Amino acid sequence: MKKLYNTVDKRVLRERIAQSTEPRTTVSFYQYANIENPQDFRDALFLKWSEMGVLGRTYVAHEGINAQISLPTNRFYEFNTHLYSIPFLSSCFLTWVTWLFPMILTSILNLGLGGVGRGGLTLR
Repeated sequence: MKKLYNTVDKRVLRERIAQSTEPRTTVSFYQYANIENPQDFRDALFLKWSEMGVLGRTYVAHEGINAQISLPTNRFYEFNTHLYSIPFLSSCFLTWVTWLFPMILTSILNLGLGGVGRGGLTLR
């Protein structure tokens, strides 16, 4: 049986994303719903989203779902199609941002050339 949990330390995953030149999109959403079997629903999402390269946190409970995730930008349309195919998520509002060059952003922050605050990225 396939392992349905992350086997890589989160610090390693963060480092992989920071070193990657692959454009990624960060997505955040929540939706209240009555989920009868949260574990089965979570497992189905984990299997499907793992195929798409989704990383992050998704909380599933009887009351609904809350997710803060990152995925390859070239899979964003596929992700949206899958998400909106789930009836109670078909009208869910997504907050998203695309980071074209995560390595450049990390370098800006590490070199002290800018900062991230409430207004977004500022360069010094």
